[in-house]
Amino acid sequence: MSTAMKKLVRNERATIASAAVINMMLIGLSRLTGIVRDIGRTTLFGRDWHTDAYVSAFSIPDLIYFLASGGALSAGFVPVFTGYLTKGEDDKATKTFRVLMTYLGLLLLTVIIVFEFLAPQLVAFMFPGIVGDEQKFNLTVLLVRILLPAQFFFVLGSLFTGALWSLRYFAEPQVQSVLYNLFIFFGGILGAHFGSHWLGMGIEGMAIGALTGAVVGAGIVQARKLCMAGMSFRPCFDWRDEGARQVLKLVIPVVFSLSVTQINAIILPRSFSSLLPHGAATAVEMANRIMQLPVALFGSSIGIALFPNLSALATKEAIDDLRKQVVIGLRTVLIMTVPVAVLMAVLREPIVSLFFEYGQWKAEDTRATALALLFYSFGVPAMSCQQVLARGFYAMRDTWTPVWIGLISFAIAFVLNATLVHSPLQQGGLALAFSISAWFNILLLMVLLSKRLKGLEIKTLLQLVLWLCLSSSVMGVVATFTLSLMPTGSIPERIAQVALPTIVGIVFFFAIMARSNLTEIRLLVKKFQALKTQMLRKR
Repeated sequence: MSTAMKKLVRNERATIASAAVINMMLIGLSRLTGIVRDIGRTTLFGRDWHTDAYVSAFSIPDLIYFLASGGALSAGFVPVFTGYLTKGEDDKATKTFRVLMTYLGLLLLTVIIVFEFLAPQLVAFMFPGIVGDEQKFNLTVLLVRILLPAQFFFVLGSLFTGALWSLRYFAEPQVQSVLYNLFIFFGGILGAHFGSHWLGMGIEGMAIGALTGAVVGAGIVQARKLCMAGMSFRPCFDWRDEGARQVLKLVIPVVFSLSVTQINAIILPRSFSSLLPHGAATAVEMANRIMQLPVALFGSSIGIALFPNLSALATKEAIDDLRKQVVIGLRTVLIMTVPVAVLMAVLREPIVSLFFEYGQWKAEDTRATALALLFYSFGVPAMSCQQVLARGFYAMRDTWTPVWIGLISFAIAFVLNATLVHSPLQQGGLALAFSISAWFNILLLMVLLSKRLKGLEIKTLLQLVLWLCLSSSVMGVVATFTLSLMPTGSIPERIAQVALPTIVGIVFFFAIMARSNLTEIRLLVKKFQALKTQMLRKR
């Protein structure tokens, strides 16, 4: 049997529930190491023009990632690849993978080389506020040039991720993020402590760490697992491949959709924050990172776990089952993220202080970041639900609808950013602009997906939202009162400031939700009672 005809090895033990748990655990670990990475940066370098340059420098490489594929490649690739696997056509699946890898690699090399030469012009265009600051401008350009090659591995890595998801391997795509964060962290330590003795490096060490982490995590780790599953990496130049053409038809609109979402969430605030005083870009970025933690932990993990199953159901035209899975995903995400968003808003200063207030990071830096986090927290449930809703469209191979919705949301965000950037809210205004556009995005997605699936049980979803709002409001009041009674200062006191109001608030949250008679709560109560009975029997 030829290499192309070799059967690919599936992970037959993976279920939706186990995949969700694995993703949640590893995404949690990824975000935890991401926080450690950011703590390292803020502790070593504080919040000034150096960190603003570092934050801004990621925007141009990120733009390549978003436009070349980002999550779009896996979103378009998974339905086609899964379709072949479902039919037992592994040879076609492998060939499509090879064709995409070959042409995507050539495209990336070309774009990266061009952008290396045009880095100064691109920085001036995207960040007009730093053009007059020679030091900040030059540092940003240098960092951009270090970071650009990493996108070769990230974009090809998204293709590897799509193949691994389809084969139901969920660990390696998340492990790459953990490794990436750790390499950045250690790069920052080396840069800060040995930089003055080695090419004058400082924060540039973190950029070099990012490049190394991309090579190892996104490239080597995922490629190794695919090799073990029987995948071939030999180049293939057959541009007539039907599978590759189907992927491109799906990917092109998804590129616009996900790119607009990411540009809206990440690059737009960075660009507008260049018009604010030094440190604003860093404050917005740190608040955004904290906001993305529950979005990734709950929204992304559930969306990723659902996606292969949604694609399989769509291939079989099982619309009723598809609708049921989407609704379950939405309800689960809302139950997890609405209370988290309220706690994040209430405990914003203690959270930022606990994460970042060490070394060069001062109390005024915490307050500036907490202001942005307050308004970002409002968008957490919306961003999380979008992870499920968008995948509902992608599974049905409708990739254009999210594009138009994303473009409209981007236009709203741009106008709001331009309006609020010079308001008294400053960086808080940029976060508010993002949250408003995120809610507009998911409400329109929900309306249109409901039409496609002949309903999304809107009445029961509204009932759930009302109970969540009531319970979360009481939780927020209780958490605020608890926080007001607590001292602050030392690290143990800062931990207590976050932990104790959270625990007390959650107790009140579930006490009220227990009276709702919602399906999820009944199941939770039954599991708790069964666990209690089992423990009593052991005694």
